[in-house]
Amino acid sequence: MNTTTQMRMTADLSSRAVHVGLDVHKDTISIAAAVPPSGGDALQLVDCGKGSNTPAAVKRKVTRLADDVGSDLHFIY
Repeated sequence: MNTTTQMRMTADLSSRAVHVGLDVHKDTISIAAAVPPSGGDALQLVDCGKGSNTPAAVKRKVTRLADDVGSDLHFIY
């Protein structure tokens, strides 16, 4: 199951905060999200992948994440 499928399987996340962790390096950035489940269980950790550390690449990943899990994203550096 790919990351996008995992994120879409979690129901009704638009009203709950999703915490997004950033592991930043000179050339790359890795992104992971802690997604609240619909049933009230423990947070689901989702690896959103690694990409170039450029504004355009980060914007693409964040936009895709917001589309998949909702727009209430809280970033942790």
